[in-house]
Amino acid sequence: FLLILYFLYKLFFSKFNLESLGFSKVASLTDLKNNNFLQISDRKIIIKNNDSYYMLNLVCPHKGCIVKYINKNNNFVCPCHASIFMIDGKFVPGSGPSNKDLETIFLFTFNGDLYS
Repeated sequence: FLLILYFLYKLFFSKFNLESLGFSKVASLTDLKNNNFLQISDRKIIIKNNDSYYMLNLVCPHKGCIVKYINKNNNFVCPCHASIFMIDGKFVPGSGPSNKDLETIFLFTFNGDLYS
């Protein structure tokens, strides 16, 4: 009987842990504060678009250069061969030699944190 009570307690009253289910916490919503961007490494950035969140891999799929954000155009440009990527990571056809989008990972929120 005590064993059943213990499992019921764990099921209903302990903190639910997404990491144990294979999800990875990438940031807290408070890390974004009032910004729409959060650089989490030199190769990854989190972007808030309305109420959705996604993470872009900033490595250009053409030759592996790190793309740079251009604020005035609200896009990313590869400094090596001038490929342009929209804010959602989509490649702009005709802008350079890349023919692929930036890798995009969609994120979800749980208890004030962002997970992939």
